[in-house]
Amino acid sequence: MTRPLPRAIEVCRAPTPIQPLDRLSDALGGPRISVKRDDLTEVPLSGNKVRKLEFLFAEALDQGAHTVVTCGGIQSNHCRATALLAARVGLAPILVLRGSPPSGGPEGNLFLDLFAGARIVWVTPEEYRRVGDVYARLESELRAEGRRPYFVPEGGSNALGSLGYARAAGEIPGGEFTHLYHATGSGGTSAGLVLGKAMHRLDLELVGVAVCDDEAYFRAKIGRILDESKTRFGLEAPPDIRIVDRYIGPGYAKTYPEMRRTMLEVARLEGLILDPSYTGKAFHGLVEEIRAGRLGRGDRVLFLHTGGIFGLLAARSEFAGEI
Repeated sequence: MTRPLPRAIEVCRAPTPIQPLDRLSDALGGPRISVKRDDLTEVPLSGNKVRKLEFLFAEALDQGAHTVVTCGGIQSNHCRATALLAARVGLAPILVLRGSPPSGGPEGNLFLDLFAGARIVWVTPEEYRRVGDVYARLESELRAEGRRPYFVPEGGSNALGSLGYARAAGEIPGGEFTHLYHATGSGGTSAGLVLGKAMHRLDLELVGVAVCDDEAYFRAKIGRILDESKTRFGLEAPPDIRIVDRYIGPGYAKTYPEMRRTMLEVARLEGLILDPSYTGKAFHGLVEEIRAGRLGRGDRVLFLHTGGIFGLLAARSEFAGEI
């Protein structure tokens, strides 16, 4: 039996618009492509992370938290959104970031993290793989100071956070699209869309383009979130999603020439800015699927733009000689 869903704070400017990409569709000669502009969820909290944080922050506030702690890479969109939303609702943000302070000073998302007053805890990749141990040390420290922390998982990707995209799926008009492409990096958005597809009875194929790790990893991660959703909220859905892991390139948050060319083509044909970690890689995957003939003229594709423009500003050196 489905239980009542928990409350969410209302931050996202929803429903976000759906915009046709006619010039790009004509240039590719394949299916009609539209984009759901979740990069417009809220500024500067733009992106898919906001939808997850609406549920997670409501729980943090209900538990009487003083501090919110989360983790990610140096240019994490999730960490930036967490820091800014924490400032808005009166929580102190602590970000556990994988890496070390950049020699040239903070740029992009990291600059905004610091601008919002976040405390940064730098960890090595090895320490990050055991981030639970880092969280445990921080919890001991914070409770000794009389502060109650709330820990948000990487990417906000657990059963509670995934409800953001279970709800967002209701903004997609039924019968209008045959495919929904999106970037998958921590699994929460994908799991939420799987739940939302079942809840709202959407008749389309979900396609997650991996930006790190492989199909087996994401199948397992999405499966765990769906299991947790069933246990905690009584929500059930089959893992009805296709994972494409052919376009990762040299690794997470690393661009490559073909991907950069796609990002530039989209910007110059449609004025649409993609990011170097998620949407750029996922949209490049979509374009390559079209060129390989896996999508045809009769298909109608919706691409979920999950934000990330601030990270692009820190990647300008990678586009040297191309713009």
